[in-house]
Amino acid sequence: MSALSFIRAFVAIVPDAPVVEGLQQLQRSLQEESPPASVRWATRPQLHLTLRFLGQLPAAQVAELEHALESACEGRGPFLLRAENLACFPDSRNPRVLWVGITGQLSELIALQEAVTRHTASWGDHTEERAFQPHLTIGRVKGGGREARLIGELVSSQCPFSLGEWRVKQVDLVQSILAPQGAAYVCLKSVPLAPKAES
Repeated sequence: MSALSFIRAFVAIVPDAPVVEGLQQLQRSLQEESPPASVRWATRPQLHLTLRFLGQLPAAQVAELEHALESACEGRGPFLLRAENLACFPDSRNPRVLWVGITGQLSELIALQEAVTRHTASWGDHTEERAFQPHLTIGRVKGGGREARLIGELVSSQCPFSLGEWRVKQVDLVQSILAPQGAAYVCLKSVPLAPKAES
């Protein structure tokens, strides 16, 4: 089977436009205070909440995967999430990833993520899956040393804040197309969240 017969994909929730705009404003503010070219900032399409990274999978199985995602979302209604506060992985002393936290109706989010993982278990690499920690990645620190420490101090100095809330109404199956200038994303399927109708 040729390499063209495979795609790279993940399942995600995309925040509403006002929240994304708030994330971008935060990025601009941090960029002004960070050492030049020290962070690779996430582009607007990259500002999403990943529920599960699937990796490489046969393109011929996309329809089956879409059906599995529909089953995972069946009977689950919309819920509210908020984008709040700034942190970094693994910690502020050695920052590698800058992210904004997720709060709100986390029990609904976690139940949805677990259902997605369960229903899409036939796909993806399970050897490196970590515990789900909902977040929105806004940037990745390029190097280490003094510049990284300065970014960690900048993150630690931020006062608590909120970028607003949004109502999660759908889950997206997204194809990631790698390119020298960065990944491009194509939404293959949007699955709406709607509670079961009462009989």
